[in-house]
This record gives sequence, C-alpha cells and structure tokens, in this order.
Amino acid sequence: MWLELDSDELTRGRLMPSVLLCVDPSLLQGAGSLDAVGHRFDDCAPSLQAALSALSSEPLAPEARADLQRCFEALPAGGRIVHIGFMVTRHPTVLKLFAAMDKEQVLGYLDAIRWPGSLAEAASLIDTFGAGPDTFRVDLTIGAGLLPRLGLEFASRRGADPERRALIDRCVEQGLCTPEKREALLSWSGSTREVIPGYARPVRLSRWLDLKIVHRPPEPREAKAYLGFMFHFSLLG
Repeated sequence: MWLELDSDELTRGRLMPSVLLCVDPSLLQGAGSLDAVGHRFDDCAPSLQAALSALSSEPLAPEARADLQRCFEALPAGGRIVHIGFMVTRHPTVLKLFAAMDKEQVLGYLDAIRWPGSLAEAASLIDTFGAGPDTFRVDLTIGAGLLPRLGLEFASRRGADPERRALIDRCVEQGLCTPEKREALLSWSGSTREVIPGYARPVRLSRWLDLKIVHRPPEPREAKAYLGFMFHFSLLG
C-alpha cells in the first residue's frame, strides 16, 4: 500500500492521503513472472470494495465498476494491473489504475477497454516518448466512467540508465522540462553513504527517479518526476 499527499493539501494543513493498493502478487513475492493469476477482477473486487467503503462515503457507480472490470478482462498476454489508487481528496472520488504491458500492446488495450480519448494522440505519445524500455505502465483514470486522461510511466532501472537521460532530453525538446530541471533530475539518482542522527552506523542512501508523461485533454502534455529514496544498512560501505 502506498500513500500519496498532494502539495496543496499540505499547504492548507490537511493530511488526507490518497491510497494506492498493490494488486500484483508478483511484486509482493519478488517474482518477475507475468502470471495472470490474481489479476482477475473477481479476485480483487472484494478488497477494492472494502477499501472504497473504508475510504469514501461514495459508492462506485455502476458505469465505473463496469469500466474497471473491463480494464482487468481486456489485459493482453503478459499484462497485469499493478496498483489501484483511491484519490479520496478529489470529489467525487476518482480511481487511478496502473497497468503494466509491452508498448506494442498499449493501443490495442486502449481500444479494447473503450478508452474515450484519441488513439492517434496516444500513438503520438508512445512514438515520442516510448523509444526506451519495452515495458511501461499505463496510467488510467476512472471517475463516473473511464476518462480520456492517459499517463505513461517509466520506472527507473538499477545502475546506469542512459535511457533516462534520453527521455528527459525529449521532455526538454518538447518544452515539458527546462534545461535547469533536467540537470537537477539527472543529478538525483545514485547512492551515497550517510550518517543519520540516532543510528549507530552510517547507512546507504539509494535514490532513484521515475518519470511520467501525462496526456489530459484539452490541457497540454505534462511531464512529472517522482524522486524516490530509501535508507538501508550496508556492511561493505
């Protein structure tokens, strides 16, 4: 489970996080298998309904439930739903769905789930920004029904990642990122040994960077960067 806090909520002194539930067993098991077991809608529906009941007073509309079920059932071979997000700070509550699949499967999937956006625009988005990893996550939004908003999320890889710079360079070329922010982002990833107050030994601080390109008509395209970090003990320095 992940918690997400929007900055405008923090500035108003409110701490009402949105909640993202992991529904991909392979992540919990540390496995790389794309086995579809556990990705059927009927397997996940009780947990999703319980979460929605606990987090929001608004029931899931029948059209939204049908769209959500279709997003599960239309998964291509090897595809999987990774997270379901409950954006409870928005009214009415919005669901976010993160599906992982190979990039050549994305357009067929969007067509199969009856995504209301432009497939031509989605193809342009993939052609422009999807020249790197073969697999990425598709970020979909469900309100009263499936919305035309579309996000392509590129997760960081361990070690050297030249595709990361190429993707950020394309964001600069497209006017989605300034050169100054590009340099700041490129300097983020890596690891250092840090001394943390209260810890007897130094710890290793690992930093990574995830990127997302968002298409939200009629608004212009948007690039988002997620700065990740984790402390862990390292006996070898």
